[in-house]
Amino acid sequence: MLVRVAIYIILIFLLVQCSKNIGKDYGKPKQLDYVSVWEQMRNLDFDFKESFVLNAEQKNFVEVLKLILDSDYNQAQEIANDLYYFTNDSTMKYYSNQVLTDLLYYESNWSKILDNYKFHTKALEDDDNIMISVEAFSQQLKEEYVWAADSFKVHTIQSVSGAPIIEVKVNGSSFWFWVDTGANYSVIASDAADICNIIPLTFERSKALTATQMKVNYLPAVIDEFQLGDLTVKNHPTIILNDFDLRFRIFGSNRLTKIDGIIGWKLLQNLDITLNYSNNNTIIRKPVKVDSLNNNFFWLGIPILRLKSPTGRELFFGLDTGMEKSIITDNILEKLYFDNVYWITREEISAGGALYNFADVVPQLDIIIDNKPIRIKDVGTGGKMKNYFVRIDGIIGSDVLLNSIIRLDCTNGYFSYELSE
Repeated sequence: MLVRVAIYIILIFLLVQCSKNIGKDYGKPKQLDYVSVWEQMRNLDFDFKESFVLNAEQKNFVEVLKLILDSDYNQAQEIANDLYYFTNDSTMKYYSNQVLTDLLYYESNWSKILDNYKFHTKALEDDDNIMISVEAFSQQLKEEYVWAADSFKVHTIQSVSGAPIIEVKVNGSSFWFWVDTGANYSVIASDAADICNIIPLTFERSKALTATQMKVNYLPAVIDEFQLGDLTVKNHPTIILNDFDLRFRIFGSNRLTKIDGIIGWKLLQNLDITLNYSNNNTIIRKPVKVDSLNNNFFWLGIPILRLKSPTGRELFFGLDTGMEKSIITDNILEKLYFDNVYWITREEISAGGALYNFADVVPQLDIIIDNKPIRIKDVGTGGKMKNYFVRIDGIIGSDVLLNSIIRLDCTNGYFSYELSE
């Protein structure tokens, strides 16, 4: 009984503290008070206050970030490379290396990633053996995209979580793969890899971080031919996951659903793809660089959407078509006022299993995506986020994308969103 009373007292105390921290002017932007120029740059806020006087290197770093926002990854990489190798500022070296590594990954420049890593240490081993996989990919033939048609449709179905699933051919065998913008690499289950005669490039295992911050073992491999409608991708880098780690418990039941594989970002970034969540159609186009599209979408370690609050505060949300429910981060709580924030314990499901997290929940989040007003009910913070350079404010998941038509064109930094009729 005493234990129960103590728990009630603690809960009341937490609720009181919550009410103290919640502003009364819901939806109004807060006054931003950055503690350093780097915190402001990580929020992609370039309206620097007078107390922050940028030196020449910091001005060049800001130029790198602006180029990324404009989808000019090549020019951004050149400047970031110079900053990394020639700076004597340890903080600049750290952040320029982080951004440069992401840009090199975007271009699949495995050899350069290795060179940069060796600039710090001669050993390739790290805690998760990531560089072992990078080294294996660097020794393979260059990936090649062969377009039989510049535009085509492929039939699509929805998974139990809402993620799109597309029929593909892997080395001639047909499978259904999830479309997951939150997965860096394409993934194939170990049993499917056996059917396709896909042999790991090395049997030294690396570890991948899932959306729930759980780590799963994987082996690097290359798919000789990955066919997606009228597109054939040759020598496609992929990772093999144990088929057990690609089984998900269906929400609210004990049934498991099996995933054959995942179409990850390394492939999706090279497409101009429209996903219609209502009529189960996907349109895939060969990307063409144009200047007339709005830059509201970019990649820096994660695909990121440039959104706004109804009051005009710019927000940055990751895009994860494989995530069942959208989440926010603590960062957005520093930017906007919210009334009646409450706490819950929530289950998050990803490759490798489920994880329970304590979450702050906002009863109502209003955002503007591609000039379309969106309201998300009861959206909460997720688990510990990966330390991306950009301080993202949340992640858009399948709950927002259902009943919509979205277009992803990373070549032009363009994302469109409309509700289907």
